Amino acid sequence: MDENDLKRNYRVTVRFTKEEYDRLLQLTKDSLDTKELSISKLIRQNVFHENQAKYLMRIASDIRRLRVEMEQALRRYETLQSGFAEQELLNTMQELNEKLNLYEKEMSAYGNNDSKKY
Repeated sequence: MDENDLKRNYRVTVRFTKEEYDRLLQLTKDSLDTKELSISKLIRQNVFHENQAKYLMRIASDIRRLRVEMEQALRRYETLQSGFAEQELLNTMQELNEKLNLYEKEMSAYGNNDSKKY
C-alpha cells in the first residue's frame, strides 16, 4: 500500500459506458507499461492537472537554479585554477547529477518522458 493511500479518506464511485471503461483500461495499460500507475493514480493525475503543472514548474525552476550553481563553480575553477576549486567543481557536479537523477525519477510519474526534453 502506498503511503499516500493512508491519507485518502474519500471514495468516489463513477459509472462508465463500455467504451469509456475500455478506454480507461487502455490508458491504464499504456501507463502501466512505462510508469506502473494504478487506475486511481492515473485518474488523480489527469483530474488534478493544475497541481502537476505547478509541480513541474517548481522542478524547472530548481533545474535553472542548479544551472546557476554549476556556472558559479565553473567560474571559480576557471578563475582560481587550484586543486581546491577543482574539487569544489567536482563536488558540485556530483551533487547536481544526484539532484537531476532524483528529478528524472519524479518526473517519470508525470507522463511520457521518453523525449528527454526536460
